[in-house]
Amino acid sequence: VYAGCLIALVGGVLYAIVQHVVNAVLDLDDSLDTISIFMVNGFWGVVAASLWATKKGVEGAYPAFQIDDKVTRYGLFYGGGAQALGVALLTNLVTILWSGALMFVTFKLLDYFGLLRSENHAVELADESERENPQVKF
Repeated sequence: VYAGCLIALVGGVLYAIVQHVVNAVLDLDDSLDTISIFMVNGFWGVVAASLWATKKGVEGAYPAFQIDDKVTRYGLFYGGGAQALGVALLTNLVTILWSGALMFVTFKLLDYFGLLRSENHAVELADESERENPQVKF
């Protein structure tokens, strides 16, 4: 139970920090907070699982990881060694590379066909409308 609370606490702190950096410091338009919620906390969840996975939990979820009736891959904090953490970090790196490559191709195609940006007039109208009718943002 304590591990779940600690994982959630770290996830909440990561969300708050990254959300501030993305919106206030980098001034990116991430209106749904997808970077701080899905990317950063998704990566944190993968790493956290590699740290706090118990023998019993891994044994129940992944019986194929058992060699001679012993679970060989479980969390670092439960004596499982750094193998699970290494796999988690490699998984996050591959995810970044795969997603980055796909988004690069997607955005280049959109840019090539002139679909990446709205017309300046449409953006100005949207900005004007927002100033006249501000809405509560969550």
